[in-house]
Amino acid sequence: KNVSGQYHSEELRMYEQHLETLDAQLEKRLEKMRAEVDKLRGAAEQAMDHSEFDEHYSNVHDELVVSKGLGQKHGAPKREMTTAIRAQFARNEHQAAEIDSLIGELR
Repeated sequence: KNVSGQYHSEELRMYEQHLETLDAQLEKRLEKMRAEVDKLRGAAEQAMDHSEFDEHYSNVHDELVVSKGLGQKHGAPKREMTTAIRAQFARNEHQAAEIDSLIGELR
């Protein structure tokens, strides 16, 4: 400062140049940070994309349902066969009881 409390023009230019240098450095850092943020944002969006997983899950689920005979559509034949087998066992038990009864009469 000079005697009247004012800054000299040379000193002001020096500070302006220093500030311009700092601004340029900060701008470069900011550009790098923006690029990194964009990169991270892209990685996060890709990580949150479940479409491939959902498609694979759906295919595996459908294969399992068909192979195990599950669900309304694919379980019907299995349920019908189970019903037929139970009915046959019931008939066999009834016939076995009749045979035992006839054997008892023969003795």
